[in-house]
Amino acid sequence: MNIWLIEIGESLPIKHNIKKLRMAMLSEKLSGKGHSVLWWASAFDHFKKDWVFYKDTEYEFSNNIKIKVLKGIGYKKNISFSRFIDHRIIARKFKKFAHNMPKPDIIIASMPSYDLSYEAVMFANKNKIPVLVDIQDQWPDIFIDHIPIKFF
Repeated sequence: MNIWLIEIGESLPIKHNIKKLRMAMLSEKLSGKGHSVLWWASAFDHFKKDWVFYKDTEYEFSNNIKIKVLKGIGYKKNISFSRFIDHRIIARKFKKFAHNMPKPDIIIASMPSYDLSYEAVMFANKNKIPVLVDIQDQWPDIFIDHIPIKFF
């Protein structure tokens, strides 16, 4: 099977000292079963707040795993308008590039990002591709906890 993984919050395991998280482990398990994996990711490291790549890039992680890296604008704080813009740019790039890629048999989209997951679901529905949405955390709903009560 050709499987797309959509996740932009994890550090990309492109160096030996980077701990593999959920998508990296899932990629390796799927690849080990003979599946082809395309992981759509961000060029920006969410944890270090620094660039991993300086432009949109396709990186071959292993024989059956490729990482399609999309560049946004980056951000300094997790709770910020810049993060919304960054995720919106990446979602638009996904929408643009996805149509030129070999269609997957299934898509697994992780939230956050809402924008990117939405575009993945729209793409899947349009192309009659099964899609699974993996809700990892409450971003950006967590903003509500940081808004002063006087705004409600």
